[in-house]
Amino acid sequence: MVKIQIIQSDEEVHSLSQDMARLMTCEENKDTVVECYCDSENKENRQNPIRVHSWIVRTRSEKLAKRLDESSDENNKNMKYTLALPEYSYGVVCELIRYIYTDKVDCADKYAAKLLPISTIYTLQGLKGLCERHLIESLTPSNVANILLLADQCRCENL
Repeated sequence: MVKIQIIQSDEEVHSLSQDMARLMTCEENKDTVVECYCDSENKENRQNPIRVHSWIVRTRSEKLAKRLDESSDENNKNMKYTLALPEYSYGVVCELIRYIYTDKVDCADKYAAKLLPISTIYTLQGLKGLCERHLIESLTPSNVANILLLADQCRCENL
């Protein structure tokens, strides 16, 4: 018989993902405003625009980098770039940004079906895999047709 006792340490574990999550919340040196569709659920967020570090977005997606290059914002003295994503809601864009910074999505159950096409458009293979896995786990007889259509649209072999 073996008895194992797990002792938690007060010492914080540093990982790249945790450090990037802290960077995401730090407003310092953010040079890009991300514009998105504000639905009735997120009207209060118009006063709190999404700001990001352009170099992180550029590093994660060549296609988003091209959109940044096309959108240099000379009118806004505080922000160098504007990344317009008006076709996506505030919640979806927040989860996309969270993935770009941390490789994680907090609300996968709510946004996986919406993030999957975005991952295909902007060539974010890790996000695509994450969404596929979540959709496979949440497959039911009532949603199988919608997921099949989505899988075909996004060319998802796994789905």
